[in-house]
Amino acid sequence: MVKRLTDDDPGRDTRQVAVIDAKGRSAVYTGKHVIDRNVDPKDAVHLGGYAGHVTGRNFSVQGNTLASEDVVKNMARAYEGGKGTMAERLMDALDAGQSAGGDTRGMQSAGLLVVRPIPAGSNSTVERNRRHSCGRCGGSVQGAAGGC
Repeated sequence: MVKRLTDDDPGRDTRQVAVIDAKGRSAVYTGKHVIDRNVDPKDAVHLGGYAGHVTGRNFSVQGNTLASEDVVKNMARAYEGGKGTMAERLMDALDAGQSAGGDTRGMQSAGLLVVRPIPAGSNSTVERNRRHSCGRCGGSVQGAAGGC
């Protein structure tokens, strides 16, 4: 899938893409000029020292305009070694990336919506705008019942 997407894209050298299949296998592409554009001081939006990715079973970490390769490596370690729900492991990974220097533009914002499977024949609905307060994310994480 990633090869098909990037082979036909004339702008592929400036892009990043990741796909994870239902079996937890990942395919990732980081274009070679994603890094090149990150050294142009006239491009303040993308100025940064590192662009790349780390993959593992059931996850992929990728980024650009990062302080260093340690950002994605620390995120991957935190996710793989994390305990708890997927949302908690994602938050741990974000914290680890920030601790390693994060984005060179400063801390950015993100949204996280975790939806649990709804059993067949159920008339349940997902509460999309429910917020919580855990002290960790400041209530900024949305979830289907329980937040981060």
